[in-house]
Amino acid sequence: MQAPSRNRRAVLAFRPQPPLDVRQTLARYGRWGPDPASPYHDGTLYRVARIEDRPVPFRLTVSGPVARPRATVSFAGPDTPAVRRALRQHAARLLGEAWDLPGFYTAAAADPVLAPFVRPAGALFGLRPTIVPDAFEMLVGSISAQQVNLAFAFATRARLVRR
Repeated sequence: MQAPSRNRRAVLAFRPQPPLDVRQTLARYGRWGPDPASPYHDGTLYRVARIEDRPVPFRLTVSGPVARPRATVSFAGPDTPAVRRALRQHAARLLGEAWDLPGFYTAAAADPVLAPFVRPAGALFGLRPTIVPDAFEMLVGSISAQQVNLAFAFATRARLVRR
């Protein structure tokens, strides 16, 4: 009998709530420069989640059209139902699934300024606000962005993460 490989990765596949323009939604992780806490390269977001007091590195990749996205989370670590549940919740926050985008679109459709942006062919259709899943990380980001421009705040946070 062979021992399980330590380098083996588990995969969790799911369909995120549409509409989801993943390119625009996850672009925030590189808009102000490389983000060492959440590198985003070639359509894949790399992160580490803390689950059951253990770091679990994972890759989040989303493909498919805005109306029917498909996501995979590839992770190293224990492949248990609790880890899968936690990673799915983590991915949901990163993809902005908590927001009622169709409800917003209904309200925005009546606004002459917003309506062109939220139509299916609009420039921002499928863009979702994301939530940083870790409260400490969110706090550091909020504090570092106070009273400075976002480029400087991002550079400061990136240096902190690297240290």
